[in-house]
Amino acid sequence: MDVIKCTNFAKIFEALSKHDEVVVMSKAEYSGLMETLYLKSIPGMEESIVSAINAPKSEFVKFGWDA
Repeated sequence: MDVIKCTNFAKIFEALSKHDEVVVMSKAEYSGLMETLYLKSIPGMEESIVSAINAPKSEFVKFGWDA
């Protein structure tokens, strides 16, 4: 494959040739992508996460493993 163009997006590389396009990423990036896709596939999960992110700190409950 003769590389025509190579683009670097953080830890993700995209290589273009005359015949194909290839994406190369670290195992950590791939795992994160797969986890995100899995979580987004669960009905209501995305809204739940966004709601938790936007919740005021007064709504948080202190959690301890020993409790």
